[in-house]
Amino acid sequence: MTASTSVIVRMSIWAETSIKRVKESTALKAYQHAYILTRSLIPSANFAQLATVEENRGIASRMRKW
Repeated sequence: MTASTSVIVRMSIWAETSIKRVKESTALKAYQHAYILTRSLIPSANFAQLATVEENRGIASRMRKW
């Protein structure tokens, strides 16, 4: 591998990692906005105990059975 090829490979890896971080950050911000909005609409809900999407789905399915 020549020096220029090595630089291109490293830049490609860096760009891929940077894009992944931006996507993850954007997804987290969208989740946080949804959480804040939901929290403001339903202030009495205990969101601290609802940690995962799967957990939320399980609670919703149990509530439908009542």
